[in-house]
Amino acid sequence: MFLSILGLLAMVGLSLGSTFIPVAAGRAFFNSTPMAIFWSGLVVMLAASVLLWKRIRRNPGLLMLHAGCILIIAGAMWGSQTAHDLRAELWGDTRLHHGEGILSLGESINVGFEVKLEKAWTEYYPPTGSPWDFYYELRIPDGAAMGIPLQWEDPIKKPLGKFTVPGQDFRGDILEIYTDDKSAASAPELFGRALGPNVKMEIFRDGKPATIRFKARDDSNVTRIPPVNLYDSQAAWEADGYPAIVMYNTQAVKDHKAVLSIHENGKEVLRKTIEVNYPLHYGGYHFYLMHCDPAGKFVELTVRSDAGLYVVYAGMILLCVGVFVVMWGKAIFRWLLEAIPKTFSACK
Repeated sequence: MFLSILGLLAMVGLSLGSTFIPVAAGRAFFNSTPMAIFWSGLVVMLAASVLLWKRIRRNPGLLMLHAGCILIIAGAMWGSQTAHDLRAELWGDTRLHHGEGILSLGESINVGFEVKLEKAWTEYYPPTGSPWDFYYELRIPDGAAMGIPLQWEDPIKKPLGKFTVPGQDFRGDILEIYTDDKSAASAPELFGRALGPNVKMEIFRDGKPATIRFKARDDSNVTRIPPVNLYDSQAAWEADGYPAIVMYNTQAVKDHKAVLSIHENGKEVLRKTIEVNYPLHYGGYHFYLMHCDPAGKFVELTVRSDAGLYVVYAGMILLCVGVFVVMWGKAIFRWLLEAIPKTFSACK
């Protein structure tokens, strides 16, 4: 309870006091956000409570609880954007707090050292049914795509057979879906993704027929087939909402992975395969993989500084140990006082 009261007093006191701080850097830090004032005050009050109350200093559990809280808050503040900005202003520290962007295959970024994308790929779960499916796509007035599921005449034969598009004067018949031996022999690494098939389809609009053949793209999970030849002109097709038959891979993505290499002074010093939630840690930064292009041509990375991270970890450990000592310390100590003499007596 007294910590909550002290935290509130700290917030009020420092909110008033920060107005009179003469140092420009100090004003920039405290006035940047009210929460910085609150947490700074709480750290001060926690430290003051340790100095003022002997009971806390004499109780290992309480001391660790207070020290753990101080370390967690101090570490988090040291790693904050405000602290990075303050260090840059005072000492010219150009260390990046965080950033995100697209990194293409073979491209590098510089964060004090070079980070290069060597390889990227997407892994897929095995298909539970047909790995490729179809739908009808229209562009609505705001430009967004709207997918309309196809209605199959015989759902058991899907994706082969005849289909219609609800609400549209458009129908078709998928005649063949196959993978030729030549495509299979020259297929790139697919990491569980089903090889894109060849498709033969007959389509009709306003009674006008057309037979089309196409192959799913190996570098994408989606292949669009715009039936422009069923319209009098390109302009007529665009005016109708850019309609297209879309073939897409139905397999669920299992994981995104990428290989990053670290270069310093022109030499490669580290190479690691990263994946979602398993970043590369080097040079005070964590490099997180957020997304991977299905073709492996680029990835989306997030970079975060680890400033203060290990201080926070140390605080968490102290906090957990402190709770254990407060809850169980006396009981364990008493048990040891009773158990050790009995053990020695039994040994005699």
